[in-house]
Amino acid sequence: MDFIELPIRADLSSYSFVVTLEQVNYTLSFKYNDRRGLWSMAIGDDSGLPIVSSINMQSGFDLIGNITSKNLPPGNFALIDETGEGNDPDLITFGEDVKLIYATSK
Repeated sequence: MDFIELPIRADLSSYSFVVTLEQVNYTLSFKYNDRRGLWSMAIGDDSGLPIVSSINMQSGFDLIGNITSKNLPPGNFALIDETGEGNDPDLITFGEDVKLIYATSK
């Protein structure tokens, strides 16, 4: 199993990028909800067609572990708060103190 730190942009409150995970391209989209004070993530195929949307970004959990879809990446996504406090990401800490990690399936 390998761990990949995914590039996060804390300067934008909504954005997408394409990333290759285990030899397959996926579109990851992120959006910050000001009212709720939390980030959500969506995963799409390489052309942006949705596979799953509105994954709440919470530290300490496998973000896609309870989602069943054959089109999802085979590994796991998790947020790691490097301060050790278990904080969820916000507009300042996402990508800085709170990292998004992908753990490969092999």
